[in-house]
Amino acid sequence: MVLAAGIAVAQPGLPLMLQAWFPREVQRASTLVTLGLIVGEVAGAGATGPLAPHLGGWRGSFLLWSAPALLALLLWLGVPGRDAGSAPQRHQPPVLRSGLLRSRLMWWVAVLFGAQSLIFFASNTWVPSTVQGGSGSTAATLDLTLLNAVMLPVTLALALTRRPFVRSRAFYVAGSVCALAGSVGWLLAADAAGPLWVLLIGAATSSAFTGLLAYPPSVAAPAEVAPFAGLMLTVGYAAAFAGPVLGGTARDLLHRQGAPFLPIVAAAAVMLLASLRLPHPRAAEA
Repeated sequence: MVLAAGIAVAQPGLPLMLQAWFPREVQRASTLVTLGLIVGEVAGAGATGPLAPHLGGWRGSFLLWSAPALLALLLWLGVPGRDAGSAPQRHQPPVLRSGLLRSRLMWWVAVLFGAQSLIFFASNTWVPSTVQGGSGSTAATLDLTLLNAVMLPVTLALALTRRPFVRSRAFYVAGSVCALAGSVGWLLAADAAGPLWVLLIGAATSSAFTGLLAYPPSVAAPAEVAPFAGLMLTVGYAAAFAGPVLGGTARDLLHRQGAPFLPIVAAAAVMLLASLRLPHPRAAEA
């Protein structure tokens, strides 16, 4: 609970910090933050297995991975204070009482973020057990690896692009179509082309996550960025929790191996709907 609370407290402040520190480079800065998250995930997951036997088991692994967190804390304490984003908020009314909760844009962005979160976490949960041979098979290992590994080149490509994509409706629609194609493909033919379907799912969710993390600071006033991001993340991680549970419920009710992917397909359809409801860039700026 303490570990998760630390992440929950810190993460909604990132978009506000990006807006305050890099007002002209929000997209680039946010993409680099996302790239750091993905590199940490891939490196941590890939290195823990081989290192754990040499570290005395899971306790040694926890000690090992606490070292980067401690190092980051020490480096962060050495960063000069920069309060550029706080001053404009002092004379504004509390955001949650000034209409943000009635913003259709905020809710569609939150739904979009929630849908991609459900797809990603539920896919990671159910891909291994819904492939032929089960979670111990070579196919399950390959598919799960590809699902996560594809995020790295996708995010790196987004970090290198100079073309604006954060407020692009077409960008999210394209990602949603890939997520829908991948989830439907896995549901109908997981054993025929499993690697292709998970590559589509991983690319779609990582691109959407990258863009959405930068969305609040790209369209909202400084006083609204942190609450906007906080509500978006709340909906997103609630969906991330619900996805695996709904998949298990579907399997218990239908007694079919691929049933856990039914909620994932539904989430991909919702993701596409939410993408289509986003405004065009000029409307979002207005």
